[in-house]
Amino acid sequence: MSSRPTGRGGGFFAPRTAAAAAALDLAQTPWPSHVREPIDASRVCVYVDPLDGTNEFAAGNLVAVTCLLGVAVDGRPAAGVIGQPFHTKTAGRIVWGGRGVGVRGLEDIGDARRVWNAGLGGGGDSPGINSSDAASSRFGGFTVCVNRVTRDDRIDAVLDATNATIGEKVSATGYHFLRVLEGAAHCGVLLRAGTKKWDTCGGEALLREAGGVVSDAAGRRYDYSHSHAGAMNPSGLVI
Repeated sequence: MSSRPTGRGGGFFAPRTAAAAAALDLAQTPWPSHVREPIDASRVCVYVDPLDGTNEFAAGNLVAVTCLLGVAVDGRPAAGVIGQPFHTKTAGRIVWGGRGVGVRGLEDIGDARRVWNAGLGGGGDSPGINSSDAASSRFGGFTVCVNRVTRDDRIDAVLDATNATIGEKVSATGYHFLRVLEGAAHCGVLLRAGTKKWDTCGGEALLREAGGVVSDAAGRRYDYSHSHAGAMNPSGLVI
């Protein structure tokens, strides 16, 4: 799930941890000390997904296709890269970051489209908005990314119970992470098995650095230690 953003120097940055606040400009700021320290390879696991969103690619929805790389240290996501080769019709982009260095390469989608701003600044005197609508916008209801292909009867019940609106319905976990990071959605929800560690490691590193939370459907963190048997995320995903 997302938290609200902060920006410095006129640019747009994902919401960030205090540790990353001093590293906004990597050209002028040294890498944090923990990044420069050597790490024994036995503590590291690297996850790669060269084509996330296979169904979207086959359907021609190219903007949702991503290439994912995640680095976990001691079972926890530490760094991530999301490549979006079809970000526009003429150019792709790379979003990257990790623990203590922030999240780079995000697009400022504008306040009007950013769900973090929904309900803020409104009120009972605003045209077309009464006080109950403003309260609902501010405190209840949010925008959710859901999977287009994976069937789960519980999703509708969750949407009803949380007053949620579907913002994106695509089968592409990396794209869900991008939408949450940039503020186009509050969260992404998949309540059953359907993703694997290579789908989520890099995105989790980025979202946690941005101040967000990633868990299974019961609120538990996944362990990204090396394990062939543990590659599946068996209990869903909430980002």
